[in-house]
Amino acid sequence: QPEDAHFEAFTFGTDNDSVAEVDQIGRLRAVAPGKTKVHVQAFGFDYTNKKPIRLNASAIVNVQPGDAPNPMTATGRTVAVKKSKLAKKSVKIKPAKAYDINEAQGKLSYQSVEVKPAKYKKYFNVNAQNGTITVKKSLSKKLPKGGKKKALVQLQVQISDAGTAEYQAAEQLATVEVKVRK
Repeated sequence: QPEDAHFEAFTFGTDNDSVAEVDQIGRLRAVAPGKTKVHVQAFGFDYTNKKPIRLNASAIVNVQPGDAPNPMTATGRTVAVKKSKLAKKSVKIKPAKAYDINEAQGKLSYQSVEVKPAKYKKYFNVNAQNGTITVKKSLSKKLPKGGKKKALVQLQVQISDAGTAEYQAAEQLATVEVKVRK
């Protein structure tokens, strides 16, 4: 049995520890000439190289644990915007009010994918870097007039997590509902 080493959530090992040892950060050190396979376990996934590594007594190889699945989740929220406020100026909806994003690992980016009803598309802008949604002032003139009518606009926003050295990149589609009310 190889002796395993731990690096945060990664477990390293070899098939033959008389040929090579793996330290706590995944560096492989040759002990004697021979062949061995390297194992990496992380987050319930196992990786073993298919071909044995041939080592001479002075070889040192850095083992990269590979990308773990990104646990990021993202959903959209419902946000109310007052028509009277929108009639005066454009309204900015902060990301914390528009999205529920959990366990993001890397840098996030945002892209508007679809607006329903489509006739309102030109009145919405999503900032690609910070996710702020801008509802343009001119939308207030295109909404139903009078009574207790509310306008409901759905924005589908692609939220992308660039990932890290440990985590893969990930994307989630979030639907943000913007209710424009009196």
